[in-house]
Amino acid sequence: MSSIEFADLSIRPLTDEDYPQVDLLFQEYPHKDFQLRQLNIPKRKMAEFLKTTLADPELESACLRQGQRLSGLISARSLPWMSEMFGARMFAIQHFLTRLDSVAYLKTMLRYLLDHMTTADFLDCRVANGDTNAIQALEDNGFRFVGNEVYLARSLIESPAPDEYGDNNCVSCPEQLQNQVIDLVRNTHFHNRFMYDPEVSEHDAAEIYKQYLSGFAFKKDFRSRIVLREGQVEGFILYRFNAAFSKAVGGNYASLDFIGVNPNNRSAGLGEELNKAALYDLAKAGATHVVVRTFGSNYPAVRICHKVGFKITSSDLHFHLWLRPKYDSRRNEKVGPSPASGLGELERKTSL
Repeated sequence: MSSIEFADLSIRPLTDEDYPQVDLLFQEYPHKDFQLRQLNIPKRKMAEFLKTTLADPELESACLRQGQRLSGLISARSLPWMSEMFGARMFAIQHFLTRLDSVAYLKTMLRYLLDHMTTADFLDCRVANGDTNAIQALEDNGFRFVGNEVYLARSLIESPAPDEYGDNNCVSCPEQLQNQVIDLVRNTHFHNRFMYDPEVSEHDAAEIYKQYLSGFAFKKDFRSRIVLREGQVEGFILYRFNAAFSKAVGGNYASLDFIGVNPNNRSAGLGEELNKAALYDLAKAGATHVVVRTFGSNYPAVRICHKVGFKITSSDLHFHLWLRPKYDSRRNEKVGPSPASGLGELERKTSL
């Protein structure tokens, strides 16, 4: 095995003086290029948008430097609602990349993160399935693979939504039926990564989306369509525009976020009807592109998306790390928003 030179290599919290080099770091990342082309997003604009996320006060970041050159970035953010649900301090790694083609540099950043996140019970990380160095670094540090997510995209410019998509029985969900949608979620959203995490009970995994939608669905940012039969919600879809992202990269981007159909009525075409209704509504409202993210094993959802014009543009692998696996003993404790991770405490020179 060839030796790796760590001379003049340091890790420290990200500062304003690092920002000019962050652009280049994001632009050199190769694993999402096909997805960006399918969405007609210039890589330069995507890099600019990603750079704006680093200013979020809820995100803490550290950078790897080789002399005066910024060569790597790692960021983590707290997951407040999930922390409250699980009774654990839960965080997600949002950025994890290096311009150096070596797993050792990624492992150095990851160890720095783990050394300083003294309050964390759990870390989630999602990486492109072609980023083998990041995958190895995560696995070498005890992260467990919990599943694959696929991203699909559809251009409403190159392929407009046909008028027939508007000829359906779907209606916007009235307030008095919203609880029916929430109840339906638990029986339909079982394709999630927590189902494959041995540290999470089957009950908790099944409750995740119900809890999420109870707090976030039917807000002003979401649109909805449902299928009604004899006063009962037999299927639903929730979708929205991403105004901030659209403004940053140009275009008008939207996403189909949640869909569910009563298990007793599957294979009856309701899922396809709901997708078409949402696409028609978004097209009329000016959307240029629509994206979907779903679990790779959710074959019915992938099949329906293909039928209404979506194409798979990329794939990510999900990893979990429980730093304190016996979190069940604290399930009854009140856990508020996760405290700061502590990445800003010090600068450390590496000596590997």
